[in-house]
Amino acid sequence: MGFFMCMELGANHIQITYYLFMTIGLYVLIESIALIRAGKGRQLALGLATLAVAVGLGAGSFGKRLLVLNQYTKETIRGKSELTAKTTNPDGKAPSSESKGGWIKTMPLRTAMVRPKL
Repeated sequence: MGFFMCMELGANHIQITYYLFMTIGLYVLIESIALIRAGKGRQLALGLATLAVAVGLGAGSFGKRLLVLNQYTKETIRGKSELTAKTTNPDGKAPSSESKGGWIKTMPLRTAMVRPKL
């Protein structure tokens, strides 16, 4: 498991790694329930401890790369958005609450154009 964690992070595709380990986590949960019902709690604890060490070693081998990636994303498009909502129109006035057309007023016209005459 640690080897696969290392390979996934080495491919530098964090999103696929996230979903893969979320799926594996669901499988581990199902198997854990089955082991607890069978009365093999000690075997489960030993297996989970070994799995945690292996995943920790796999993630730790790419720790430096992940930290650099984290710093880089703050300075690129993946970082904080610079878009802000406009509260005024381009002419400087506040937007009016009344609609000047729009979908509701033109809807009967559009449906009449699409609907065939019978």
